[in-house]
Amino acid sequence: MAEVLDDSLVVDDAAILASLERQAAQLGEKVSAKAASRIELFLKALRPPEISLPVIQSLAFQGIPDEAPGLRAIYWKLLLGYLPLDRNKWRSALASSREVYAGFRRDLLARPHVSDHEGTPSENGVSPDTRTLERKTLSVVDHPLSIDRQSEWSLFFKSKEVWEEIDKDVRRTRPEMHFFFLPSSGVATQDLEHDTHEKHSDVLGRILFIFAKLNPGIRYVQGMNEILAPIYYLFATDLTACSREHAEADAFFCFTTLMGEVKDSFLRSLDSTESGIRGRITQLNQFLRRKDEDLWRHLDQLQINPQFYSLRWIMLLLTQEFEMPDIMRLWDSLLADPKRFEFLFYFCCAMIITVRGQLFEGDFADNMHLLQRYPPTDLRQLLETAIKLRNSDLKSTGSNASSAESNPSTSG
Repeated sequence: MAEVLDDSLVVDDAAILASLERQAAQLGEKVSAKAASRIELFLKALRPPEISLPVIQSLAFQGIPDEAPGLRAIYWKLLLGYLPLDRNKWRSALASSREVYAGFRRDLLARPHVSDHEGTPSENGVSPDTRTLERKTLSVVDHPLSIDRQSEWSLFFKSKEVWEEIDKDVRRTRPEMHFFFLPSSGVATQDLEHDTHEKHSDVLGRILFIFAKLNPGIRYVQGMNEILAPIYYLFATDLTACSREHAEADAFFCFTTLMGEVKDSFLRSLDSTESGIRGRITQLNQFLRRKDEDLWRHLDQLQINPQFYSLRWIMLLLTQEFEMPDIMRLWDSLLADPKRFEFLFYFCCAMIITVRGQLFEGDFADNMHLLQRYPPTDLRQLLETAIKLRNSDLKSTGSNASSAESNPSTSG
């Protein structure tokens, strides 16, 4: 029987905006006049029935205010195309997507031939349990020992291998953050009566497992967990119920959209193409040569292959180089980039140029250690440098960056 989502949790656009406006009003004197003014600008951009993508991109690029609960979650969902720009379609879009995800959980996480009277299988779909298999006659194809690669059991065992790989990685996701090891109560509560001790890391695993099942061409590749983590963390810790209570489903679709844009970096068959990881590393190297040829030549003479340090930067969207609050701020700009992810190259160049003095002083070993274990650096300084690098190109091509984008000092 099809599951029905609690309609009271699928709020419409007016309720979402009202919640944001109310939260902002309650801030009162807790924030500066400047912060309050910025929050009002972000809210104003959401009020028209048809939201302007260029406007919210320009605002988000500056950094979404941390002081306004729920604002970043709404903006990321808009920037990733999960929420339509037409606010009148928010309710139906959210309800439809969450129903679809409930179906994915129901259909993709079941073990073969489990009796209905035995209850719902474990949500991860593959963990060992004591449930008995349904007593029925199995065909040769559907027998657990069948060598048919398309049999239900063959596919089940393949899924088990994928799950074990995912489970290993999600348990190591952001180990410095206690959040992922806490119970996930209150998050995506449908069908979790068998998972009372489920952790947030388990929810990450389920999202990645469903993604792998739906995308057999790419399946799961190590590192996807790091890209999912900021999205899920943002939605699951949001103070607004409309985001938090459906964090799993919303994170799944936003992650899927993002992976659709960066998946080529995870496909070995595309490594040497322009959109593959080696091609993107080459683009970064070309960016650096244009922006600081002396530094580029120095690194080249030391035979420091940019692949040694930038593969992780590009592939994981810098999630391993910074703490979560800085990742949130950086991703505001990355997701708001109209030429996603061109600004990533400017930012990576800024990272290298910011430590150029140390790089000129160091030898091969020193510089490899410096770039592979990038030192703690003020994110605002890196953003300022990256924006200056980008603006110099915009100026040379006759384009104009907005004054707001040119000044990250107003960042949240």
